[in-house]
Amino acid sequence: MEGSKFQELVLQQLQALTEGQKVLTERLEVVEKGQQRLENGMGGLENRMDSLGNRMGDIENRMDDLGNRMDGLENRMDDLGNRMDGLENRMDDLGNRMGDIENRMDGLGNRMSDLENHMGDLKNRIGSLENRMETVEKGLLKVENYVENEVIDKVRALFDSREVHEDKLRRIANKLESIEIDTGYLVTKVAKLEKAAK
Repeated sequence: MEGSKFQELVLQQLQALTEGQKVLTERLEVVEKGQQRLENGMGGLENRMDSLGNRMGDIENRMDDLGNRMDGLENRMDDLGNRMDGLENRMDDLGNRMGDIENRMDGLGNRMSDLENHMGDLKNRIGSLENRMETVEKGLLKVENYVENEVIDKVRALFDSREVHEDKLRRIANKLESIEIDTGYLVTKVAKLEKAAK
């Protein structure tokens, strides 16, 4: 009897151990599955961290590119500023040159006024010469009339004198013609200067 009870107890303990082992095995499987999930989750986190790192690298590269582009824009702005300074300097130079041209135009205007005054003076002098020539011609006419009543020799002498006077008059006329030519040349030159100033 005592031996059978002992065997029953041993069997009960074995059954209990078996049940406990099953429970432990099941719990171990649960733990292993949880561990596997954790490992899988860690792998996902690592992959996501790598992805985040790559994306951060892309962002950093894009920021570097933006910085380079900003540097390029700043350089272009500096270049535009320098070109604007150059344009302003050229505009100032053009303004100074325009002022010089205006001054030269004023000078040409004054010289034109002087030329007009000279022309008026020449016209007056030519008119005076014409009047004097008329006077001389009248005087010669009187002389001719007087000579007609004198001796032939005196007439010839007076005739010769008249030829001398006529030669002088021709020289005077030639000089007047030369003066008119010079005056025409001056007027043409002034017209060219005005066109060049424009």
